[in-house]
Amino acid sequence: MGTRARARQTAGFTLIELMVVLAILGLLLALLPDALSVAIPGQRLRAAAYQLADELKDARTQAVLSGEPSTVQIGPDERTFPRGTQAHLEETEPRADGGHAEVRFFPDGSASGGTIRLVQGTRAYVIRIDWLTGRVMVDD
Repeated sequence: MGTRARARQTAGFTLIELMVVLAILGLLLALLPDALSVAIPGQRLRAAAYQLADELKDARTQAVLSGEPSTVQIGPDERTFPRGTQAHLEETEPRADGGHAEVRFFPDGSASGGTIRLVQGTRAYVIRIDWLTGRVMVDD
């Protein structure tokens, strides 16, 4: 047998090799939904935290540009959070009237300040509002 004939016989994959590859791919595809179900809720919580931070930044900008105070209310009645998420606002000055939790931004750029915690199971995001500068920061 020449080298060309031998090369033709060894080229390609056997049926067993193809079956093994298909079995491995099948197992990986079967495990994929479980991996995604763990990752997606965390991404939703992260998106909610950054969306709320953007709303706070927009309110600060609006207060500075309009020359009038701007308020963002925090709570499930005012916005939707991913299922199972708890939102807590730790205010620098707790509300005496027991009303809605809110963050106020003033025309000079300052804010009422506080810390907002979005918690879902073991995951948590903390949004900090500096009272002096009105700066909004998200901590993972």
